[in-house]
Amino acid sequence: MGRIFSSSKDEVLISVSGEAKVNVGDILYIKISGLDNVLLLHVEDIKSKLPTGVSRTLGLIPSGVEPSGSIIETSVEEVIVAKPLFTLRRGAEINVTRAITPPPVNAPAYMLSNDDEESRKIMGFFSKGIAQEITEATIPVGVLRSGTASTRDERERKYFETAKIIANIETLIPKHILVSGQTGAGKTTSVMGLIINWALHSAKPTGWLIIDRHGEYSKYSTGLEEMFLNKLSKALKANSNEEISTLRTYVYRLSFSPKEPEYPTSKVEVNHAPINVGSLTVDDVAMALDLRDEETVWLEMIIETLESIIMSSDLEESWKNIFKRSEEGSLSGHLLPLLVTIVDNVCNYEGVGVKEKKGVYREFVQQGIYIQKLRLWRNRIASILNINTRKIPEHGGVIVILDDSRSIFKISGIFKSKSALKKLLKAVVTSPILSARQSLTSYKWYTIEEEEEAIALENGIPINTIIEKVEKGNIVILDISTAPSNQADAFVLNVVRRLLLGRLGLTPKEIRMKNIIAIVSEEAPLYLTPDKVRSPRNAFARIAREGRKFNIGLIAITQLATLIDKQLLANMNTYVVLRTKFRSDIEYFSSIGVPPHEIPLLNDREGYIYTPDLKVKDPIPTYFKGWFEINIEEKGRPKTLKEISKMLSEV
Repeated sequence: MGRIFSSSKDEVLISVSGEAKVNVGDILYIKISGLDNVLLLHVEDIKSKLPTGVSRTLGLIPSGVEPSGSIIETSVEEVIVAKPLFTLRRGAEINVTRAITPPPVNAPAYMLSNDDEESRKIMGFFSKGIAQEITEATIPVGVLRSGTASTRDERERKYFETAKIIANIETLIPKHILVSGQTGAGKTTSVMGLIINWALHSAKPTGWLIIDRHGEYSKYSTGLEEMFLNKLSKALKANSNEEISTLRTYVYRLSFSPKEPEYPTSKVEVNHAPINVGSLTVDDVAMALDLRDEETVWLEMIIETLESIIMSSDLEESWKNIFKRSEEGSLSGHLLPLLVTIVDNVCNYEGVGVKEKKGVYREFVQQGIYIQKLRLWRNRIASILNINTRKIPEHGGVIVILDDSRSIFKISGIFKSKSALKKLLKAVVTSPILSARQSLTSYKWYTIEEEEEAIALENGIPINTIIEKVEKGNIVILDISTAPSNQADAFVLNVVRRLLLGRLGLTPKEIRMKNIIAIVSEEAPLYLTPDKVRSPRNAFARIAREGRKFNIGLIAITQLATLIDKQLLANMNTYVVLRTKFRSDIEYFSSIGVPPHEIPLLNDREGYIYTPDLKVKDPIPTYFKGWFEINIEEKGRPKTLKEISKMLSEV
């Protein structure tokens, strides 16, 4: 398609011959010594240039006389501005290195095209030359491409299906993967494709926790149309390794009220379920409300005071148990709605506005916590739990019960029944720990009639159920697309924190025996911006810093990578760079070698992969297959490393 007329290690100029069509981002090749020594060039720019002598001819045209179109048209030629990319040397083994030697002047340049046998061989050599050792954890993460393609014909020419980019998923995940690109660039479908390839080719379970903010991962079809979950089920079944083929996908769609589970396939269980509020902690609330450290200390003091009062009361043991701390020492989430009911039913009647304070409120005042602060925290807790209060008047008195019908967090039946709540309140205000108890008749709920009724002490799914499924290597999808954002954040932070806590304190040997956990986080900067990562309660930040030693990794998906804290961004071992027009991201990715002029021109799922876990430590032009493009029919996972190698990298 042309010949080199100027060459250096940084820039190569190629004069185009004939009708060759070249675009920015295309990859050309120069044969240094046949196919055993090939130089790949990346097209950076295309210019039109007048051949020598034409400019002088045009200069002789009298002033004011416009030159004929034919002179201009026939005198313009295209010049390609390219940059040396990689050198492929084929000997006893294939060696791929960053190109540092310029190609010879006048050497012919060729287009890499999938309809050309020579090009297919070169890309096959490239695929083998960048791959690390084949293992049972090796899966395809993409295919090599020789440029950008916007039509089907172009894709067939520029995407090399048999030249796969393969990597060890067990080393990629714990060191974190960043997937960056603007809306519509194919971030989610590319990650879905990675998950399908894992399900189809992996030999060992990996626990997947997918935070589904837009309801994309949890789609399924009961008809002929195939959706992601249907495809994932097929891939799991097609894997001949029993450890993988027996895994299941669990979808938790956060809802205000429970429904019967759905089973769209034998491998998928969809739960429309709320979450047990007892699973929440003060840390989760603090992160979701974006509290400062001093504010969190105040909240902990208030909650710990209520815990002490409850535990020293004569409340029956089964009721006390729901307010007990977890095995990890975290305060029970049931103390959060308790704060709301205590402020409304107790503290408001214990000397507010007068000098003499009694009962529960006196305990708070002695700690410097006055009614204004209590009411502030009462409102914050009610807001994040999205619970409403309802006054029930009876026999001249009134009691305030709670309503969780519009919340994804389900509170104990104690707070929703007037009789049960009165029983709880009586135990609280008569607790021996109180320094100055107030007469029961001073409380407005004293005259409420007590009735015997059955109540559910616990409601909603406990988060530990979700943790267990992830730890066993299953795929768990948290569909938070319809949940209020502050509740969704509290829930997600709780799940991630518990996964991390479950591995703290384990020995390296014990951790190695655990399954790897991959946390897929859409809109990752929500938890990884500089202001968020300063909090010691942010489990995402800790995993980003040191998740490798716990065998937990992030797949962080974002539209704007440079919003992420710089230290954590540097911790991302693998970059998947897709189309973007954000200048800050383009500048950042160009600093690691991604061609900046091409990034805004990429088509869907076209991009670059950069990872030290390949033999070439430079960005590699890649097409990332969407989940719907992966063929599963009649494919089982090969049983031997030789079969795996043949399947993953055919030349």
